Amino acid sequence: MTRSQNKEIKRALSIYLKLFLNYIQMISIIQSLQLNWPFYVGNYLNIYSNIGGATTQILSFDCLVQDHNIKTEMIYIQTVVLLSIPFTIILVTFLILAIVYLLKRSSQIIRMIVVFVVVSIFLQPAIIQNLFDNITCTNLDNINVLQANMNIECDTDSHQNWVFFLFK
Repeated sequence: MTRSQNKEIKRALSIYLKLFLNYIQMISIIQSLQLNWPFYVGNYLNIYSNIGGATTQILSFDCLVQDHNIKTEMIYIQTVVLLSIPFTIILVTFLILAIVYLLKRSSQIIRMIVVFVVVSIFLQPAIIQNLFDNITCTNLDNINVLQANMNIECDTDSHQNWVFFLFK
């Protein structure tokens, strides 16, 4: 096998792996929507959701908010923090790679692109799940409440402003 054929095989495997990971993540997001799936579809989705792991519980801020008497609802704080994690990781990586560039005088663009892609792939399910948690409402005693936090009414101006801020 020649060197160019070996590179082509590695490139193809890399693409297939990315597609497979994206597939698993999207299946776990679909499963988390909690629709009324038929039994066999629900079982199929549960298998992949355990692998894909769309979880928004990366960091717990309950104690921090309770200790500092912050009036903002926890789900809103989690959303802001979760949305800022990719930017923070990319910014820190950019600073580190800039220092490496200054020391070695070698291009770090490929590494920056790799960090961006990896961070995007691994945080995508958690971010999408969290955004769905902010807009999924249910009717409870003729009041629309947020399914993730039933203390929040979906029809209030504060929640509508929050949703508008997220999806603006």
